[in-house]
Amino acid sequence: MSEDPPLTKIRISAWRWSLRFSALLSLAGPVVLVLSFSLSLLPFGLLLAAAFAWSCWSFLSNLQSRLGLARAIGTGLATFPVLLMAAAMGTDGFESDNLWKLFLVGLLVLTPIALVVAAVKCYYAMGREPGDLWTLAEGLGASLIYGVILLVSAAAVLPGSLYSRLASNQAAAVGSIGDIHRCAATYNSRHPDRGFPTDLTDMGPTAEKCIEKQLASGKRRGYVFNYLPAPPGPGTRIGAYTVTARPAKFGTTGTNSFYSDSAHFMTMTPEDRPASPQDSVVAP
Repeated sequence: MSEDPPLTKIRISAWRWSLRFSALLSLAGPVVLVLSFSLSLLPFGLLLAAAFAWSCWSFLSNLQSRLGLARAIGTGLATFPVLLMAAAMGTDGFESDNLWKLFLVGLLVLTPIALVVAAVKCYYAMGREPGDLWTLAEGLGASLIYGVILLVSAAAVLPGSLYSRLASNQAAAVGSIGDIHRCAATYNSRHPDRGFPTDLTDMGPTAEKCIEKQLASGKRRGYVFNYLPAPPGPGTRIGAYTVTARPAKFGTTGTNSFYSDSAHFMTMTPEDRPASPQDSVVAP
């Protein structure tokens, strides 16, 4: 039994609106990726958004035709792997406090799949016609231009963005060690009977409140921090401590490890191991 034509029109209209909504969310993907994770991805995000806007215009202006829907399918297929790669680079090494960002970007990465599904459903809800396969091939071929733009942009921008993020994470690790030193000195002056803190949580928001929550947990900006107090002296007073910082994922979130002590002496190593006092000295 054939489907009632009015019902068919309703289904086609519904899938077209789903297609428009998916395209809008997909266009927001690069912007959210940049704002949520790293401004170093801004050039890639702008190129991706511009290329996607051009591709969206090419099919949204032709939703009444099979050619426009075929271009929508090609756009979604070309967008998904590049967005997935960029999201993987942008989210690797993030702490649990950023899980909402991971969830948000995960949803946006999946929007190109929704774009493809909506376009396919709308395409076949129209009914088959002679030459459908040729129309589909023509639309997919046109989307190859968009795919080439994405690949060239990713190849040119993402490696530099990764290097920039590594440098930013390493600078932040050195800054975090400085924060620990300042907070430990404050703690020592407020509690002369105790000396320096026993661990990072003594300096966190639930105690001394002079370092942020992430740093007090021992993880911040792709680095893992280990605070080790010296054995207590007379009266259980702690007179010294050491701090080390290592990349959470060596080569991905950082390439240098750092060591420092209560005298603010600091060293670093580019090897995948904890830094020690015998490594290269970092100038203050």
